[in-house]
Amino acid sequence: MNSLDDRYRPADAVTNARRFVELHKPPFIFCPHSGGILGMLKFNEQEGFILHGYTDNTAILQQGNKWLVKAPMSMGFYNFGIMEMGWKKDGGKGPPLRDP
Repeated sequence: MNSLDDRYRPADAVTNARRFVELHKPPFIFCPHSGGILGMLKFNEQEGFILHGYTDNTAILQQGNKWLVKAPMSMGFYNFGIMEMGWKKDGGKGPPLRDP
Protein backbone atom coordinates (compact mmCIF):
# COMPACT_ATOMS: atom_id res chain seq x y z
CA MET A 1 0.00 0.00 0.00
CA ASN A 2 1.20 3.49 -0.85
CA SER A 3 0.23 6.77 0.77
CA LEU A 4 0.87 10.47 0.39
CA ASP A 5 0.09 13.22 2.91
CA ASP A 6 -2.33 15.85 1.63
CA ARG A 7 -2.26 17.76 4.95
CA TYR A 8 -6.06 17.99 4.68
CA ARG A 9 -5.68 20.42 1.79
CA PRO A 10 -7.99 19.75 -1.16
CA ALA A 11 -5.45 20.95 -3.74
CA ASP A 12 -2.79 18.61 -2.32
CA ALA A 13 -5.28 15.72 -2.31
CA VAL A 14 -5.96 16.29 -6.01
CA THR A 15 -2.24 16.56 -6.82
CA ASN A 16 -1.50 13.36 -4.89
CA ALA A 17 -4.35 11.50 -6.60
CA ARG A 18 -3.12 12.54 -10.04
CA ARG A 19 0.41 11.42 -9.11
CA PHE A 20 -0.91 8.05 -7.90
CA VAL A 21 -2.88 7.51 -11.09
CA GLU A 22 0.13 8.32 -13.24
CA LEU A 23 2.59 6.15 -11.29
CA HIS A 24 0.52 3.25 -9.95
CA LYS A 25 -2.81 3.05 -11.81
CA PRO A 26 -4.64 2.25 -8.53
CA PRO A 27 -8.08 0.61 -8.59
CA PHE A 28 -9.18 2.95 -5.79
CA ILE A 29 -8.00 5.96 -3.78
CA PHE A 30 -9.11 6.76 -0.23
CA CYS A 31 -9.60 10.31 1.04
CA PRO A 32 -10.77 11.12 4.59
CA HIS A 33 -12.09 14.65 3.98
CA SER A 34 -14.80 16.26 1.87
CA GLY A 35 -12.61 18.94 0.27
CA GLY A 36 -10.29 16.36 -1.26
CA ILE A 37 -13.18 14.11 -2.23
CA LEU A 38 -14.99 16.95 -4.01
CA GLY A 39 -11.80 17.79 -5.90
CA MET A 40 -11.18 14.19 -7.00
CA LEU A 41 -14.81 13.70 -8.07
CA LYS A 42 -14.02 15.96 -11.02
CA PHE A 43 -11.73 13.38 -12.63
CA ASN A 44 -11.90 9.95 -10.94
CA GLU A 45 -14.41 8.49 -13.41
CA GLN A 46 -12.34 9.63 -16.41
CA GLU A 47 -9.11 8.31 -14.84
CA GLY A 48 -10.76 5.00 -13.93
CA PHE A 49 -10.33 4.77 -10.17
CA ILE A 50 -12.92 4.23 -7.47
CA LEU A 51 -12.92 7.03 -4.92
CA HIS A 52 -13.50 5.90 -1.36
CA GLY A 53 -14.38 8.86 0.84
CA TYR A 54 -14.98 9.22 4.54
CA THR A 55 -17.43 12.05 5.07
CA ASP A 56 -21.06 12.84 5.77
CA ASN A 57 -21.12 15.83 3.38
CA THR A 58 -24.31 15.44 1.31
CA ALA A 59 -22.92 17.61 -1.53
CA ILE A 60 -20.65 14.69 -2.39
CA LEU A 61 -23.56 12.34 -3.12
CA GLN A 62 -25.34 15.03 -5.11
CA GLN A 63 -22.54 14.97 -7.69
CA GLY A 64 -23.90 11.69 -9.12
CA ASN A 65 -20.45 10.10 -9.42
CA LYS A 66 -20.84 6.39 -10.17
CA TRP A 67 -17.31 5.49 -9.02
CA LEU A 68 -17.72 6.70 -5.44
CA VAL A 69 -17.89 4.67 -2.23
CA LYS A 70 -18.87 6.83 0.71
CA ALA A 71 -18.63 6.11 4.41
CA PRO A 72 -19.95 6.78 7.02
CA MET A 73 -23.69 7.21 7.17
CA SER A 74 -24.97 10.68 7.94
CA MET A 75 -24.47 11.91 11.50
CA GLY A 76 -28.25 11.95 11.91
CA PHE A 77 -28.23 8.20 11.44
CA TYR A 78 -25.75 7.73 14.30
CA ASN A 79 -27.56 10.07 16.66
CA PHE A 80 -31.14 9.05 15.92
CA GLY A 81 -31.34 6.13 18.38
CA ILE A 82 -29.96 8.19 21.26
CA MET A 83 -32.25 11.11 20.43
CA GLU A 84 -35.24 8.78 20.27
CA MET A 85 -34.42 7.36 23.73
CA GLY A 86 -34.20 10.90 25.14
CA TRP A 87 -37.45 11.85 23.44
CA LYS A 88 -39.26 8.91 25.04
CA LYS A 89 -37.72 9.58 28.45
CA ASP A 90 -38.69 13.26 28.23
CA GLY A 91 -42.28 12.38 27.40
CA GLY A 92 -42.15 13.98 23.96
CA LYS A 93 -41.76 17.55 25.23
CA GLY A 94 -39.00 18.48 22.75
CA PRO A 95 -39.18 19.10 19.03
CA PRO A 96 -40.44 16.16 16.96
CA LEU A 97 -37.86 13.71 15.68
CA ARG A 98 -37.39 12.95 12.01
CA ASP A 99 -36.03 9.65 10.83
CA PRO A 100 -32.79 10.26 8.89
